Amino acid sequence: MTADRFREWDAAYVLGALSAEDRHAFERHLPTCPACAGAVAELAGLPGILAALPAAEAVALTEDVADGAPAVPTADDAHLRSALRQSSLVQRLAGAAVTRTRHNRVRLALAGTAVAAVLALGGGFLGAALATSSTLEAGPAVTATPAPPASTPPASAGTASTLVVAMEPVEADALTAALTITDTDWGTRFDWSCVYPNQLWKDNGPQDYDMVMTDRAGTSTVLATWTATSPSTEDLAASTDVTLDQIQSVEIRASKSGTPLAHTDL
Repeated sequence: MTADRFREWDAAYVLGALSAEDRHAFERHLPTCPACAGAVAELAGLPGILAALPAAEAVALTEDVADGAPAVPTADDAHLRSALRQSSLVQRLAGAAVTRTRHNRVRLALAGTAVAAVLALGGGFLGAALATSSTLEAGPAVTATPAPPASTPPASAGTASTLVVAMEPVEADALTAALTITDTDWGTRFDWSCVYPNQLWKDNGPQDYDMVMTDRAGTSTVLATWTATSPSTEDLAASTDVTLDQIQSVEIRASKSGTPLAHTDL
């Protein structure tokens, strides 16, 4: 695998459009390549921008990329219009969905692409901090351990639906996180992997992190705790009996300081 090949994968990685094998290879590559790590950080907030678009406009982005025509943002919100003027970044995301779909020989359809998964998140792309009224429960903190991919949930999951999202960085260069959220008939499952660009684990020793869920009542709960001792951590998992529609946000924090490092509103 050449470094040039990896340079084409940043947008597909942010969208969650890489295969599991390619994702793992790219995550192993990221700590060794400042250019790719910077590209991922640059794109990390854009899935939320796509999430704020009407479905028709998001589909139009992919069609524009396929046809070679420029996308013209018409969103009502001024902040969103401004963000969408980053045309090269937005089209890289849309183009990644098209390219990876063609690569896998799967027909591009709204219901079956990574863009659709991003759209399912709906809004909230600016949320980067928890509500000040939230309180952290001292409850069920567990150590995150490798687990099967969320694409193969337990049999009891029934008609589970899955969201794939790149968490929005809060602390620059602290970490990037790819998160899969599975809504099941028993609650919600989280599967994620992290890359640590600042390599604190190398300079300051093992680093502990918490995955924190905040429900719509404003109560925060630590779902999992893990320790980073290498450039990346993969196949982490946690679950809760709280249903997806009752979850306000999820956040990764530094365990010792409680500093938010990455955040996703649901």
